[in-house]
Amino acid sequence: MSILGAINSTITQNNVLNNYNRTRIYALIKSRPGIHYSEIVEKLNLGNGQAHWHISYLERFDMIKKVKSKQYLMFYPNDGVIVNNTTSVDESRLFKSKSRQQIFDSVCQKLGITQGEIGKLVPISQSTIAYHLIILEDEDFIYIERRGCKRYYYCTNES
Repeated sequence: MSILGAINSTITQNNVLNNYNRTRIYALIKSRPGIHYSEIVEKLNLGNGQAHWHISYLERFDMIKKVKSKQYLMFYPNDGVIVNNTTSVDESRLFKSKSRQQIFDSVCQKLGITQGEIGKLVPISQSTIAYHLIILEDEDFIYIERRGCKRYYYCTNES
Protein backbone atom coordinates (compact mmCIF):
# COMPACT_ATOMS: atom_id res chain seq x y z
CA MET A 1 0.00 0.00 0.00
CA SER A 2 2.76 2.49 0.79
CA ILE A 3 4.33 1.98 -2.67
CA LEU A 4 1.02 2.76 -4.38
CA GLY A 5 0.58 5.81 -2.18
CA ALA A 6 4.03 7.05 -3.16
CA ILE A 7 3.37 6.53 -6.87
CA ASN A 8 0.01 8.29 -6.74
CA SER A 9 1.38 11.20 -4.71
CA THR A 10 3.96 12.00 -7.39
CA ILE A 11 1.24 13.03 -9.84
CA THR A 12 0.17 16.60 -9.20
CA GLN A 13 -1.78 19.29 -11.02
CA ASN A 14 1.53 20.64 -12.34
CA ASN A 15 2.78 17.38 -13.83
CA VAL A 16 -0.40 15.45 -14.69
CA LEU A 17 0.23 16.09 -18.41
CA ASN A 18 3.84 14.88 -18.26
CA ASN A 19 2.62 11.44 -19.34
CA TYR A 20 2.56 10.94 -23.12
CA ASN A 21 -0.74 9.03 -23.32
CA ARG A 22 -2.48 11.30 -20.83
CA THR A 23 -1.45 14.32 -22.90
CA ARG A 24 -2.73 12.68 -26.08
CA ILE A 25 -6.07 11.89 -24.45
CA TYR A 26 -6.43 15.44 -23.13
CA ALA A 27 -5.51 16.96 -26.50
CA LEU A 28 -8.04 14.74 -28.26
CA ILE A 29 -10.80 15.69 -25.81
CA LYS A 30 -9.96 19.38 -26.24
CA SER A 31 -10.00 19.11 -30.03
CA ARG A 32 -13.21 17.04 -30.11
CA PRO A 33 -15.46 18.00 -27.16
CA GLY A 34 -18.12 15.36 -26.57
CA ILE A 35 -15.93 12.55 -27.88
CA HIS A 36 -17.03 9.10 -26.82
CA TYR A 37 -14.92 6.74 -24.76
CA SER A 38 -14.73 4.12 -27.51
CA GLU A 39 -13.51 6.75 -29.98
CA ILE A 40 -10.70 7.73 -27.61
CA VAL A 41 -9.60 4.12 -27.29
CA GLU A 42 -9.79 3.55 -31.04
CA LYS A 43 -8.18 6.80 -32.25
CA LEU A 44 -5.27 6.59 -29.82
CA ASN A 45 -4.89 2.81 -30.06
CA LEU A 46 -5.09 2.33 -26.30
CA GLY A 47 -6.38 -0.55 -24.23
CA ASN A 48 -9.53 -0.04 -22.16
CA GLY A 49 -7.66 -0.25 -18.88
CA GLN A 50 -4.97 2.13 -20.04
CA ALA A 51 -7.51 4.70 -21.31
CA HIS A 52 -9.57 4.40 -18.13
CA TRP A 53 -6.48 4.90 -15.94
CA HIS A 54 -5.39 8.10 -17.68
CA ILE A 55 -8.92 9.48 -17.99
CA SER A 56 -9.43 8.97 -14.24
CA TYR A 57 -6.38 11.16 -13.55
CA LEU A 58 -7.64 13.87 -15.90
CA GLU A 59 -10.98 13.78 -14.07
CA ARG A 60 -9.31 13.71 -10.64
CA PHE A 61 -7.41 16.90 -11.46
CA ASP A 62 -10.58 18.47 -12.86
CA MET A 63 -9.18 18.84 -16.38
CA ILE A 64 -12.09 17.03 -18.05
CA LYS A 65 -15.73 16.28 -17.30
CA LYS A 66 -17.53 13.03 -18.01
CA VAL A 67 -21.14 13.25 -19.18
CA LYS A 68 -23.34 10.15 -19.28
CA SER A 69 -26.43 9.82 -21.40
CA LYS A 70 -28.70 6.89 -22.09
CA GLN A 71 -26.34 5.51 -24.70
CA TYR A 72 -22.99 7.26 -24.49
CA LEU A 73 -20.18 8.23 -22.17
CA MET A 74 -18.75 11.52 -23.45
CA PHE A 75 -15.86 13.69 -22.37
CA TYR A 76 -15.44 17.46 -22.42
CA PRO A 77 -12.55 19.70 -21.43
CA ASN A 78 -13.32 21.38 -18.12
CA ASP A 79 -12.73 24.90 -19.34
CA GLY A 80 -16.16 26.14 -18.30
CA VAL A 81 -17.50 26.30 -21.85
CA ILE A 82 -19.61 23.14 -22.18
CA VAL A 83 -19.70 21.53 -18.74
CA ASN A 84 -23.41 22.06 -18.03
CA ASN A 85 -24.67 22.94 -21.50
CA THR A 86 -27.03 20.08 -22.36
CA THR A 87 -27.69 21.46 -25.83
CA SER A 88 -24.06 20.90 -26.77
CA VAL A 89 -24.19 17.42 -25.27
CA ASP A 90 -27.35 16.61 -27.21
CA GLU A 91 -25.91 17.94 -30.47
CA SER A 92 -22.76 15.87 -30.12
CA ARG A 93 -24.88 12.75 -29.71
CA LEU A 94 -27.03 13.71 -32.66
CA PHE A 95 -24.11 14.33 -34.99
CA LYS A 96 -22.32 11.13 -33.97
CA SER A 97 -24.00 9.25 -36.79
CA LYS A 98 -24.27 10.59 -40.35
CA SER A 99 -27.39 8.47 -40.95
CA ARG A 100 -29.04 9.83 -37.81
CA GLN A 101 -28.24 13.37 -38.92
CA GLN A 102 -29.79 12.73 -42.36
CA ILE A 103 -32.91 11.24 -40.79
CA PHE A 104 -33.23 14.14 -38.35
CA ASP A 105 -32.81 16.66 -41.20
CA SER A 106 -35.52 14.86 -43.19
CA VAL A 107 -37.94 15.00 -40.25
CA CYS A 108 -37.26 18.70 -39.67
CA GLN A 109 -37.58 19.61 -43.35
CA LYS A 110 -40.90 17.85 -43.93
CA LEU A 111 -43.17 17.96 -40.94
CA GLY A 112 -45.29 14.87 -40.55
CA ILE A 113 -43.01 12.62 -42.58
CA THR A 114 -43.50 8.85 -42.48
CA GLN A 115 -40.82 6.22 -42.14
CA GLY A 116 -41.40 5.16 -45.75
CA GLU A 117 -40.86 8.72 -46.97
CA ILE A 118 -37.65 8.94 -44.96
CA GLY A 119 -36.53 5.70 -46.65
CA LYS A 120 -36.89 7.35 -50.06
CA LEU A 121 -34.72 10.31 -48.95
CA VAL A 122 -32.08 8.44 -46.93
CA PRO A 123 -30.62 5.38 -48.68
CA ILE A 124 -30.43 2.98 -45.72
CA SER A 125 -32.50 0.00 -44.59
CA GLN A 126 -35.88 0.43 -42.91
CA SER A 127 -34.60 -1.30 -39.78
CA THR A 128 -31.72 1.20 -39.51
CA ILE A 129 -34.14 4.10 -40.00
CA ALA A 130 -36.38 2.67 -37.27
CA TYR A 131 -33.38 2.31 -34.92
CA HIS A 132 -32.32 5.95 -35.38
CA LEU A 133 -35.91 7.21 -35.05
CA ILE A 134 -36.18 5.42 -31.70
CA ILE A 135 -32.98 7.08 -30.48
CA LEU A 136 -34.10 10.50 -31.70
CA GLU A 137 -37.45 10.06 -29.96
CA ASP A 138 -35.87 8.77 -26.72
CA GLU A 139 -33.61 11.82 -26.65
CA ASP A 140 -36.58 14.17 -27.34
CA PHE A 141 -35.33 15.41 -30.72
CA ILE A 142 -38.49 14.22 -32.44
CA TYR A 143 -41.98 13.10 -31.51
CA ILE A 144 -44.43 10.71 -33.13
CA GLU A 145 -48.05 11.32 -33.93
CA ARG A 146 -50.01 8.15 -34.63
CA ARG A 147 -52.98 8.23 -36.99
CA GLY A 148 -54.45 4.81 -37.48
CA CYS A 149 -51.63 2.46 -38.51
CA LYS A 150 -49.32 5.25 -39.68
CA ARG A 151 -46.73 7.12 -37.68
CA TYR A 152 -45.84 10.69 -38.55
CA TYR A 153 -42.59 12.18 -37.29
CA TYR A 154 -42.07 15.79 -36.23
CA CYS A 155 -39.14 17.82 -34.94
CA THR A 156 -39.50 18.62 -31.24
CA ASN A 157 -37.58 21.89 -31.45
CA GLU A 158 -38.82 23.70 -34.52
CA SER A 159 -36.53 26.70 -34.66
